[in-house]
Amino acid sequence: MQSRVRTKLEELKGKADTPEELQFWADLAGKMDGSRIGTIHSLCAEILRNHPAEAGVDPRFDMLDESLASHYKNEAVQDCLAWMVTREEMLPLLRQIKLLSLERILANLLDDRLKVHDILIQKLILLQHIARKYASASRRLALTK
Repeated sequence: MQSRVRTKLEELKGKADTPEELQFWADLAGKMDGSRIGTIHSLCAEILRNHPAEAGVDPRFDMLDESLASHYKNEAVQDCLAWMVTREEMLPLLRQIKLLSLERILANLLDDRLKVHDILIQKLILLQHIARKYASASRRLALTK
């Protein structure tokens, strides 16, 4: 990553139109050795490693390789499908949606799991609210009888 930034700075120095602009890019290039440059993933990993107790993670954690992550995601989808075919209450769904479509839906849900989690939490809160209102109305009705 640093070599790409260094290369880009050299390119920008070569395109400089004024001595001031050339000096600006040269100054930035000179500060490269002391710079911390990396991906957002490496920054997050560093923060987590520096504050493992606060983040609730093992400080010896390792980053998951993208191909391995893809493998685990596919495995999770297949496990979910295998579970679904053993459940009688899932049969109507399995009869309505093609297996390949269901596989894609599950993979998309897994990709957007944080968004899905938030939506499900909102729905759960709404259902809890409705249940409390229903229980309250039921009690009032019981008192009037």
